[in-house]
Amino acid sequence: MTALSWNCQGLGLPWKIQFLKNDVQQHEPSFVFLCETLCGKVRMEKIQRELNYEGMVVVEAQGKSGGMALLWKQENQATLLSFSNYHIDIETKSFGVGSWRFMGFHGEPNRSNRRKTWDLLRNLSRDSNLPWCVMGDLNNIVSQSDKRGGVPYPTWLVEGFNETLVDSGLVDMHIMGHQFTWERSRGTTNWIETRLDRVLTNERWNNLFSRSKLYNLEGSPSDHNPIYLDTRSNFATAWHLGGREVTGNFSGRIKKCKAELTNLRNKTDQLWLQAGDKNTRYFHVAASERRRSNAIQKLQNTEGEWFEWNSGLGELIANYFERLFSATEANWEEVVDKVLTTITAAHNEYLTREISVEEVKFALFQMHPDKAPGPDGMTPGFFRNTGL
Repeated sequence: MTALSWNCQGLGLPWKIQFLKNDVQQHEPSFVFLCETLCGKVRMEKIQRELNYEGMVVVEAQGKSGGMALLWKQENQATLLSFSNYHIDIETKSFGVGSWRFMGFHGEPNRSNRRKTWDLLRNLSRDSNLPWCVMGDLNNIVSQSDKRGGVPYPTWLVEGFNETLVDSGLVDMHIMGHQFTWERSRGTTNWIETRLDRVLTNERWNNLFSRSKLYNLEGSPSDHNPIYLDTRSNFATAWHLGGREVTGNFSGRIKKCKAELTNLRNKTDQLWLQAGDKNTRYFHVAASERRRSNAIQKLQNTEGEWFEWNSGLGELIANYFERLFSATEANWEEVVDKVLTTITAAHNEYLTREISVEEVKFALFQMHPDKAPGPDGMTPGFFRNTGL
């Protein structure tokens, strides 16, 4: 099972949709959880079709905020258990492990209302004893090391969230790659990075998917990076190389696998050398015969005359290639006349007209304010504030 979660901060812009498509095509997640979609069901159904996912639950945006969607590949892959403005809870099955819960969750952004989602998480933990995985933008950190830059996180928020995890029987999964999933004001003295997006799991789920890995997929048109959960074991074949289980710590396993692969390569080289010794004479004979059969003995010119190597064959070959690669006159107008016109004169005039200040301003205000700095190091937000 694989899952992707992203706080997209709105799906109204085409490049955000394209970014999502690219991530889905590259990683092919079984589940996709999106929060802060800022759109309704009709818009999400269109996106669902573009992503080619059969199952979906949508929580529509409230005015100009919120909105969530949880998508899954096959229609009969999941059953909806419950939902709210903060969560979507489904039951699914995996081969060999049976049923378990997967939940997309978006923590309350307003700190004064943060306890609302903490209590919700506690209550949801009591709904079922199934293996449980929670994924999304929790809008909380578990320690001060989850934040870099700015003022320290309020202690009551850190302690309150950790108490919620204990009460709910959940643990925070380590993330691979860059440790922070949200940022603001990159490239300035006010740059802040925080890990807000995470995966929480209970003990039963961890026992079933003990080899799971969580990855930070860096580079996003949103303030949040997508995160990607993979429950499959990428090292299973290496850890059971040659039909024998390779035990020990990680470093020891790597050394044992390297030694096993070296032995395998040496054995292969020995077998190849033995086979080569037995067949050396055959290979030499066959190669010599092939060279004789492939050799050019004579060629015919355009007048039907035959030439051999002792009667001008070399010169005939040289003249042929000289003519082949020499420039000749051609009437390109006949070719160009056959090309159909696809851009009208009006279109061409529109494309080649002088760029206006209004066009530059429109494009600039479509860009993320704190990303894509230019050669001078200034972001789009700087130029907006100059009054362009």
